[in-house]
Amino acid sequence: MANAHYGFGWYLKEADKAITRYVERPLKEKGLTHFHWQVLNRTHMDGISIKENLYARHYVSPAQLDEILDSMVKRDGYYGVEPIDSSS
Repeated sequence: MANAHYGFGWYLKEADKAITRYVERPLKEKGLTHFHWQVLNRTHMDGISIKENLYARHYVSPAQLDEILDSMVKRDGYYGVEPIDSSS
């Protein structure tokens, strides 16, 4: 069998899949996904974040982000902050 050579993109995608599996395994035990982790991580790195900033950084729909945030609030693990209305 010939030794196949794959491009860099293939190896990068395989590494991404492996990292995702590694991160998701312990989260799944707690009923979380890697998107939950990404939101928590981004909030931890940035401090208080507004929803629009979290959405812009992740590959979920606005409805999916709402579901993620709602599930985290129900667990008492996340507290949302409304953006300041500068028009008043």
